[in-house]
Amino acid sequence: MLVKKNKSTCLVESSLKFDACFHFEFSTSIVAFEAQPLGYEYEFDNRICPYTPDFLLTHTDGTQKFIEVKPQSKIADEDFRARFIEKQSILSKVDEI
Repeated sequence: MLVKKNKSTCLVESSLKFDACFHFEFSTSIVAFEAQPLGYEYEFDNRICPYTPDFLLTHTDGTQKFIEVKPQSKIADEDFRARFIEKQSILSKVDEI
């Protein structure tokens, strides 16, 4: 998908993420978005695990947010939910610094 906001092609891994790009492209509150931005590590079950968010959105007010785009079946999975809580925990600690 050619993204006019970013003046580049945005490569995504699924049709659901492709559809999300259309919403980002035409949202008046989003000035830019990036697929698969730089990731970070989190701890889960005493292991260090890599994580790369699906998107990084930049809003008109300058705030940036990581976005995950997943089907309902994935979100309902208990392991996914537990891991997601740990991923969010890392970001909340970064915001406190």
